Amino acid sequence: IYPRLSYFNHTCVPNCCRFQQGIRNSILAIRDIDEGEELSISYIELDDATKERQETLVYFYHFICGYQIFHN
Repeated sequence: IYPRLSYFNHTCVPNCCRFQQGIRNSILAIRDIDEGEELSISYIELDDATKERQETLVYFYHFICGYQIFHN
């Protein structure tokens, strides 16, 4: 369990990513972030088709994400 990581909300268009080295987790910015903008990560692999991403989020995280990107 990573309580600090649980503060990051999911989006399919994240501005940060999680990086793990051994048991240590870090959050890295993957683009410029505007002042006051919420930091966000993706809880899932973004290479999957939209339907697969939505099913994974419902199954593991119990919410429906309506954002559609990449493969449909």
